Amino acid sequence: MRAYIPALDTGAMPWNPGILPGTFAKLLNKDPNTGSSTAMVLFAKDAALPPGKPHYHYVDEEILVTGGALTFDHRIWLPANGYCYHPVGTVHGFHSGFDGEVTIFSRSNGGDTTKDFMNYIEGEPVKTEWYPAFGDGPKRAPQYIADHKALGETMGKDGAFRTVLSRNPETGEGSMFLRLPAGWTSAAPASPFGFYREMLVMDGAVTATDGNRLCAGFYAFIPPDMPYGFQASESGALIFVSFGGGDID
Repeated sequence: MRAYIPALDTGAMPWNPGILPGTFAKLLNKDPNTGSSTAMVLFAKDAALPPGKPHYHYVDEEILVTGGALTFDHRIWLPANGYCYHPVGTVHGFHSGFDGEVTIFSRSNGGDTTKDFMNYIEGEPVKTEWYPAFGDGPKRAPQYIADHKALGETMGKDGAFRTVLSRNPETGEGSMFLRLPAGWTSAAPASPFGFYREMLVMDGAVTATDGNRLCAGFYAFIPPDMPYGFQASESGALIFVSFGGGDID
């Protein structure tokens, strides 16, 4: 399990050199047992990246664009707040590209981290849009969401609004945007959940029940069964949340 992190200011962290020239990374959290990790990644304008080529991973890949824009096929461009999810074995990257400097919030989860991260397709791909490299395809389907607002949102019993981006219909694990309106408060005490919650504040600010104030760019990871919640947001906030399953309301 990733470590408990109640409030981490990612903007105050230094960028470290990435694997390829022109790329940089900030490691936010890593599971010492599985190798699954979460990081901020920067692709500079002059990044020496290999040309887009169909490939797949042996882990789930989840990306939230935090600056600039990127594409995996030159048909769907993901701007800031754009989201994509590639389950284990999903062939993608047919014609990848970047629009200037790009920053992303990147999660690798599950699967087999002992195998190579990039596994290229030899020869011509079966299709020019995502498809499973092996098996019958995942329960939690691949997603490319350029505008989460087009999905609509639902208001929970706590008065906060939720837009589910991706979810496993069997386990309940998934990701969403949580929007807290200006002046929002919660009367509920800090309560434990039976699953993890991993969060990045995209805009605004929110005060948690432990007293920490999380502004834009702050990251938190809450392990299962740990009492934690949001208490108030004077200005309102937009928060990206990945959750391990169960009742997200």
